[in-house]
Amino acid sequence: DVAAPGKIVRGRLVDQLRYGGVLEAVKVARAGYPVRMLLADFCSRYFMLGGKNGKPMDVQRARKDGDGKPAALKIVEAVKLQAEVEYQVGITKLFLRKSAYQKIEDLRLSKMKEMATRIQAAARGQQAARQYRATLRSCRTLQR
Repeated sequence: DVAAPGKIVRGRLVDQLRYGGVLEAVKVARAGYPVRMLLADFCSRYFMLGGKNGKPMDVQRARKDGDGKPAALKIVEAVKLQAEVEYQVGITKLFLRKSAYQKIEDLRLSKMKEMATRIQAAARGQQAARQYRATLRSCRTLQR
């Protein structure tokens, strides 16, 4: 087993791919789950979808769970993905089919737009109230 430029040793190549996790990733992608995320990353990215009554879930509490599996399952249940059909949960990762990933990403985007609109409405409301109070003070000063 000699290392030389341009020479490929099949055994060494397979070992490198196995240790790098490439073979496992290919196996998972062939099984139909091309999107895989760490449970903690999934929770921090999609926390706004897992709350109750339209409120986002508490990310800090979810992170205290340790592995994040319960929080990830709450999010997936809230989005109404079908277990074993659209997603699978591993020890440290969540595996999603492409269609499920697209669905959850679209929901996240619409939720982000909704939250941005709420923030803008609140800011504009405060600005209008400030302007109204200033106008009211000016009117009272002029009427004296």
